[in-house]
Amino acid sequence: MSFLPTLLNPLYAGLAGLVSVPIIIHLLNKRKYKVVRWAAMDFLLDANRKNRRRVRIEHLIVLILRCLAVAFIALAIARPVVTEGGGLLSFAGAANPVERVIIVDDSASMRLRVGQDIVFDAARDDVRKLIEEVSRDRPSDRLTIALASRARTPELLAAHAASPRALELTKTMDGWEPVDLPLRLAAALEGVRAALLDAESGAGEAPADGEAGDGAADDADEMPSVQRIIYVATDLRHVDWIGEDGDEGRAIKAALEALGAKALVVLDAATDPAAAKAPNVGIIDLSSRDTHVTVGVPAQLDARIHNFGTSTARGLRLEVRAGERRLPARPIEAIPAGETKVITVTAEFTTAAPVAIEARVVEGDRLSADDRRAIALDVRDAVRVLVVDGTPDGDPAAGEALIYLFTALDPPGEARSGIAPVFCRPEMLRDLDLSEFDVVLTSDLPAWPAGQVPAIEAFVRRGGGLLMLGGPNVDAKSWRRDLWKEGAGLLPRPVTGIHDVAAALAGGGGASDQRFIRLRPPSSTDHPALRVFGGSENPFLDRVRAYRFLTVGPDAEGAAVPDGGDGATGDGGRDDPGPLPASVILVLEDADSSPILLERPFGAGRVALLTLSATRRFTNWPREPSFPVFLWELVKHVAPSATSRRNLAVGERLSWPIDAARFEPRALVRGPDPEAPPRDVGAGPRKDDPDDSLWIETPPITAAGVTTIELSPRRSEAATVLPFAFVLDPREGDLRRAEGERLESALEEVELRLAGSGEGVKLLEVTEGGRTELWRTLVILVGGFMLAESLLARRAAHHATEKAA
Repeated sequence: MSFLPTLLNPLYAGLAGLVSVPIIIHLLNKRKYKVVRWAAMDFLLDANRKNRRRVRIEHLIVLILRCLAVAFIALAIARPVVTEGGGLLSFAGAANPVERVIIVDDSASMRLRVGQDIVFDAARDDVRKLIEEVSRDRPSDRLTIALASRARTPELLAAHAASPRALELTKTMDGWEPVDLPLRLAAALEGVRAALLDAESGAGEAPADGEAGDGAADDADEMPSVQRIIYVATDLRHVDWIGEDGDEGRAIKAALEALGAKALVVLDAATDPAAAKAPNVGIIDLSSRDTHVTVGVPAQLDARIHNFGTSTARGLRLEVRAGERRLPARPIEAIPAGETKVITVTAEFTTAAPVAIEARVVEGDRLSADDRRAIALDVRDAVRVLVVDGTPDGDPAAGEALIYLFTALDPPGEARSGIAPVFCRPEMLRDLDLSEFDVVLTSDLPAWPAGQVPAIEAFVRRGGGLLMLGGPNVDAKSWRRDLWKEGAGLLPRPVTGIHDVAAALAGGGGASDQRFIRLRPPSSTDHPALRVFGGSENPFLDRVRAYRFLTVGPDAEGAAVPDGGDGATGDGGRDDPGPLPASVILVLEDADSSPILLERPFGAGRVALLTLSATRRFTNWPREPSFPVFLWELVKHVAPSATSRRNLAVGERLSWPIDAARFEPRALVRGPDPEAPPRDVGAGPRKDDPDDSLWIETPPITAAGVTTIELSPRRSEAATVLPFAFVLDPREGDLRRAEGERLESALEEVELRLAGSGEGVKLLEVTEGGRTELWRTLVILVGGFMLAESLLARRAAHHATEKAA
């Protein structure tokens, strides 16, 4: 860098020789003339002697001004450039206006401690230094400054670098703190782009600091063609900038192109080489082995602890708190670098209530954000199952199915099954509150009672389970009309009728003595209802015979593909994609591979269809020892999990339905910080909820840990407190850096500059925006010279006045 200007068109510098033209003209005007004396000349010569020195000075100044004007015109054509500001950039017209967008990485990994400070402190200091440099040397530039976690509402939006708002921000940014969100740089760039487009289009009033317009940017909008430089103050982690397969790099590149970025400057806040190699152990998962946690039944919790460091981690222990109760601490064996240890903790609960369990690694490391993790469980007395039996009272098989079902679900004896079945006739449904149950099981139901279909749909959509068994009284037409609805209803597939194996074989000329079809052994036992039957040569399912079964048609055309196999969205089906295809779990050994067990998600819940019945008319399975185990596991599979909708990723919204008849339409929301005041959140309907229920909805939660909502009952009862666990992205502990050729390859064709932190580092020097042409200043100066020359030449009688003419 140099204070001396360089020339972009040095060949044109030779035009400066034209400075000799006004000098030659001046000299020609001084040539000798013939002297003619006359009487009045003496008086003129005497006056001239008195003013000669003043006139000579004026003539010299006029000559100098003319020479400077010619020289500066030639210099402007040669296009001089300076690469460091100094006093030159403060001249009028010197700076080419540049729009500088500064994004600050405030993700959880920025809490990495280096000495007495954290990496985020260095990033904040870099941004403050850059603002001060730009405001001093490039006052005409515009600044947009945003935290990555809320880039859609920048802290400063398109403000002049020397404006009071920009300078005030340098004083208030000490209040910035990292959040527990991961860095999503591509999304942050898109958020800034939307805010800038809103400002350009004048959407509403010009946003103040920390505000932005509410209008969303249309994908077709284009950014104005300005010189825009993007700065990102970050710890430059591999997972944030490159990703697993380079996906993050491609997304960042596309977002930069959409933003019209001329260059990308990375303000590396973690320049300490030891930062990436710092010892770091994190809890990457805390889960319950049991899908359902019930009172009196020990629950096992697995904490997965990963060593992200480069050396073996020793001397650690795991502390676990279940609600207000502290469990015994568990020592953690040495964890080699890059490996994971699973620590199992057993907890038993005596009260049916929601509970939050928090685990913490003690004797932690320089990154504390991933040393804690929480899980929220719904502890129940038992899985509550409403058994709706549709068998007519006069039917000889009446009561047979109930005996098999109740024996399977709640076997006699001292051992607790964890399932509590309740009997119900179809006509009793209108008087029941389905929210008091976890699963509705129907057996041989001819048709769903009139007017009750919306209630069962709402029950499942909110997370309940529905298990439907066949039977001789099933009305296929009614089921298709009320429960299939061309794929929009509850049924996994449309029921078309009842198939009688013996009758079909006899009618088709087959052997009349063959009365059944065997169950085809499943190709996989990964399904929760079949997992217990895994293992080589397991004979239990081979003994199942089907005499009759419900036949089903194909899936609805255009059904969406389920995401992850469960279709749940984590918030009660808010983003319900509509009809989802069924999964076929078990089939028969007939030519059509007739389905026996089908299931599909519906909203946040799950529906399963067993085309067999719990009577001997359909199958021998109820008398087989495998039936109670199978039914037990199937009911628990369709029932809402103990963790259902209670465990969310940081950045998601807390969304929970409330019973307006029991609770006031508002709640107090408390985050993990006990010193932070609670937020009073009002309840309201959701547009996507066809049941017009009231929901508590919060903005995205940005702090990992336990967040609770406190509901106030309408009657004189104690308040209900519901815990929710918001978990950190497990990759936040991965401190590997994105450097060198790998970063350049991920961001190919992007003009990338790297700048480190520390004293003496001039951040403005690393950008093309610091290289400034001076031709504007030269043109302004030429105009000033010409104006001064004109005024002085008139005074020195170089130009004739109107009066003299």
